[in-house]
Order: sequence, then C-alpha cells, then structure tokens
Amino acid sequence: KAKVLSSEQLLGASAKAQESITTQAAELAQQVETLRAEKRALLARAEAADSTAADLKQQIGAIPSMRDSLATNKVTIRELEGKLGEFSDVDKMKAELAALREEKLSLTQQLAQKTQELKEQLLAVKEERDALKGEMDRFYALPNPCGVGMGLDLTVREVGGKRTEVLSVMELVHGMSAYNCGVIARGDALLEVDGTLTLGQKLDA
Repeated sequence: KAKVLSSEQLLGASAKAQESITTQAAELAQQVETLRAEKRALLARAEAADSTAADLKQQIGAIPSMRDSLATNKVTIRELEGKLGEFSDVDKMKAELAALREEKLSLTQQLAQKTQELKEQLLAVKEERDALKGEMDRFYALPNPCGVGMGLDLTVREVGGKRTEVLSVMELVHGMSAYNCGVIARGDALLEVDGTLTLGQKLDA
C-alpha cells in the first residue's frame, strides 16, 4: 500500500535530510582536512626517512676504512712480535703489544656493533617506508560519498481524488542521509522538496 506523506511530514523529512547532509558534509570536510594533514606528515616522515637512509649509507661506506685500520694494526702487531727479541726492554714492547691487541679487540667489537646497528636502522627505515607507502595507498583509496542515497521512479497514484504520476521512493542506500534520517521509507511518495511541489515533474527535471 502506498504511503503518502503530508507536506509537513515531507518538509520535516527534508529538513532532517538537509541537516543530515550538512552534518555529513562538515564531517567529511573535517576528515578530508585531517587526511591532508596526515598526508603532509607522512610526506615529511618519508623525507626524513630518505635523509636517514642517506646518512646510514654514508656510515656504511666508512666500514671498509675501519677494516683497513684493523688490517694495519694486525701487521703492526706481527712486526712487533718479530722484533721482541731485538729489544732489551722486552716488558715495554710486551705492554705496547698488549695495548695494540686491546685496541684491535675494541675496534673489532665497535665494528661488529656498528654493523649490527646499521643493519637494524636500515631495516627500521625500510619498514617505516613500507608503512608510509601503505598509509599513502590507504589515503588515496578512501571513498568520496555524495548525494542523499535515494532512488526515485515515476508511479501512478491517487492524489487528491485524481490519479496522477508522482515521484516514488524505490530504493534507499544504507548509510546515506535519506536512510539515516529515519522518516523516509521505500514506497513513499515524494510530493514536495524544499517547498517545491513535485507533482507533474519528471525525473530529468
């Protein structure tokens, strides 16, 4: 059975729908602004990640120099060990040899620690870049809903004792303003919109 709303009901429904649309538009505008701010922050973080990656690459480039220093120390240690018998002050040479060995051990430990730190930092940078890319992909994939979400069609009904074509609600889209207002249902006749009568109007009007 067709349900015909009075002008007051339609005006109320229209006002509620307009209020819902305005509220949703404001919320969407706020969400868009928030997403834009997030985008700017993500871009800034991406630039910082690129800068960090460049610094890490530069530090990695210094590792061969540290290895060369270790190799030089090994040569020096071997030379000192060969000359121990040539010097009368054996204790002094032994002390120098021990110091060089300690320096070698320290450099070896520093090199291992630095290499591990650089690997971890590079992994963290890659993970952050992947996360930033995921956030950017999510940002650009967000939907952009619009409209009131109401499907209309012309049907013939009796209005004021006369059979005439009226706009009827054939479909409501879940989550849109027409659905959320709670006063419009499928099968309702749309007789007036914002004070304008719809009787005799066509869908393309």
